[in-house]
Amino acid sequence: MTQGRRVVGLLALVLLVSAPVTWLVSRDLLWLWLKLLLGIGFGGIWLLALVRSQRSQMRGRTLVHALTTTLVVSGVLVTGGVVIAFSQASALSFDLTSDQVYTLAPQTQALLKKLPDKTTVIAYLKPGSREARITAKLVDQLRTERSDLRFELVDPERRPDRVKEDAILADGPRILIRAQGKETRIRQATEQEMAQAFQRLTGEDRPLYFLSGHGEAKLEGEDRGGFARLGRELKGEGADLRYLNLLEAGEVPDDARALILLRPIKPLEVEEQRLLKHYLAFGGRLLMFLEPDPPFAVEEVFSEWGLSLGEGRIVDPTLASRGQTVALGSRYGEHPVVRALGAARVHTLFPSAAPVQIDPNAAGQGYQLAALIGTGSKAWAETEDAGGVWQRNEGEAKAPLVAAMSFRDHKQTEDKRSDEARLVLVGDSDFLSNAGLAEGGNRDFILNLVAAMSDDEPTLELHANSRQVSRILLTDSEQRNLQLLVLDLVPLFFLLPGLVIWVRRRGYR
Repeated sequence: MTQGRRVVGLLALVLLVSAPVTWLVSRDLLWLWLKLLLGIGFGGIWLLALVRSQRSQMRGRTLVHALTTTLVVSGVLVTGGVVIAFSQASALSFDLTSDQVYTLAPQTQALLKKLPDKTTVIAYLKPGSREARITAKLVDQLRTERSDLRFELVDPERRPDRVKEDAILADGPRILIRAQGKETRIRQATEQEMAQAFQRLTGEDRPLYFLSGHGEAKLEGEDRGGFARLGRELKGEGADLRYLNLLEAGEVPDDARALILLRPIKPLEVEEQRLLKHYLAFGGRLLMFLEPDPPFAVEEVFSEWGLSLGEGRIVDPTLASRGQTVALGSRYGEHPVVRALGAARVHTLFPSAAPVQIDPNAAGQGYQLAALIGTGSKAWAETEDAGGVWQRNEGEAKAPLVAAMSFRDHKQTEDKRSDEARLVLVGDSDFLSNAGLAEGGNRDFILNLVAAMSDDEPTLELHANSRQVSRILLTDSEQRNLQLLVLDLVPLFFLLPGLVIWVRRRGYR
């Protein structure tokens, strides 16, 4: 009976001592309360058995031992409670990793200091979800450098009015950062994306201009062929969208991030061509989405840039049906805009695409050319309309390109708009329609493309500290089970047998 009482007492002590450690590591209230209740229960059983067996001897040294044990257990509980309360209330933390994994990069710290007062991070995430916890943890880390940074977690299911008010899309960015009337959005709560958002907030507000006056498509229309979704997607990325008629304005605004020409049906006037050439000559960016048989010849307007549209339209026999042509983008270049799409083996679909051609001679004039998206080996540029019966003829380009970029360094140019002028030509515009953006990687392609065209630097050169090891991604349930195994079951598995043997040996003395 004495040995059993001692084992129960030791088990109670182990449970009570390890409970604060379990909470500090896992933050799991269920296991915390379970261990505390079991520890208190076993402790009560041990104390009751001790009192009954020692009722007549509870005096002198025995009483001192009992009181000492009670005080030790009480002290452990109080100390654990104080440590837990301090860890919850204090933002003090120490990064003991060799690579300083949990320390903000110097660039992030500098951007935090530039943020306006009352900057707010609003996350439209379900409370308790993994994404919500990651976001809250990142904001807490950012607050170590900027304590006045605000954070608001909004449950999209309970606040549909806020979702509608802020135009939150199901597949769009759900984290908003606001400061002094300016807003930007990010998709994932990572230090790099957050730092890029801070950079946009502290920089100049530069809109994207869609050219008008040539029958271009507007960012409106909810039918399959409309472009309303494109407008919503770009606004969801924090873009300021405006229309620009070059003839009426007489110049490209100084605040323009980039110009976008979306499916014009009329040719550019001579004065407009001059303005666009002048804009590109000083580091401007122009993005053109054209259709087969465009209203003007690209190689005549932008001859030195080395890009042009070929004749006919691309046909892919694996997708062509009912007399329609569909180009499947399956080959990607090494440019950052499409590199991720190629690595993920995501296809892009172009319903009616003209082949894009690259002139290698442009490289000798200081221009750099990059093929972005190409078709498969079975596709070709069909130049004859055979009534819906497609057959490749001799001389028709095989495996043509759908999109390409030309750029030129302007770091030494005075009064430059940016360090690098960029001209992108895509031989299709239908892939940007409401129906087209739902296909394959079309949406990712246009968002990456606009981001690369509109920023002075395609990506912020920020590299968060990281360990030189692989990461294991576990679900919440798997994490709790692993913590229970490592922090509770394994130590008890080795500790309890040792305690039992120790108690039994003492009993034989």
